[in-house]
Amino acid sequence: MSYTDRLFKEGSALTRFSHHARAEKTLSLIRASGKSTFNRVLDYGCADGWFLKALYDNGMAKQGVGVDINDDDLAKSRALFAEIPSFQFIKTTDLSPDLDSKFDLAVCLETLEHVSDAKLALSNIHRLCAPDATVLLSVPIEVGTSLLMKMTGRYITGLCDETYRFYNDEEPYSFREILEAGVLWRTKNLACSHNLPDVYYRGHKGFDYRKLRRLVQGYFEILLTDFSPFPFMRQFLNSTIYWRCKPKPLAEVSA
Repeated sequence: MSYTDRLFKEGSALTRFSHHARAEKTLSLIRASGKSTFNRVLDYGCADGWFLKALYDNGMAKQGVGVDINDDDLAKSRALFAEIPSFQFIKTTDLSPDLDSKFDLAVCLETLEHVSDAKLALSNIHRLCAPDATVLLSVPIEVGTSLLMKMTGRYITGLCDETYRFYNDEEPYSFREILEAGVLWRTKNLACSHNLPDVYYRGHKGFDYRKLRRLVQGYFEILLTDFSPFPFMRQFLNSTIYWRCKPKPLAEVSA
């Protein structure tokens, strides 16, 4: 099953609604940046290329580079763009200095919660961006009332579709941990990959967007904060938080 199929076709009506709302919100935030078409787009954590394809199909991207660590996803991306030579897909480890400062739009969607070193990822995105680039970052909200909502949704989806894979399967929550993260907004005591050093791929459990925001502010100026699927409920009842940013001048970077 491809990444796109899992998000938009599998699961329950609840999960499909959430993922479709997130995709539409992402496009709308880019459109609202004041620029309708971008010359060169970076998708850092491109999965199977679905979002670059959405940008291209909507006339919003002329060229692009997708970056990922997964060889299978990169192969799917190349197949998706087989007839569109202005896009290329490479591994994170193959990022060349020749690409520095070349992108006027950079997106990193639902990726920074998984990386082993978020500061390195943010540093890479920063150096690849042109000084006036638009940068859009999104990550899941996995604390507070949003977590309680998600746990309920995952349970309902599991009842509807036993084959649907949830990202919390490998790191299940105890009842105490649900209370600690969902009611007290605390993640430091959870048994999870985010509280272990030197983990190559981190899960959703224990991810705290507030800690990442502080890292983001070291490299980028946050121009707008938004949420999906219910923006008016902000961080209290949403699955995703977005930051639309611009790169800080190198002299102001506080990594």
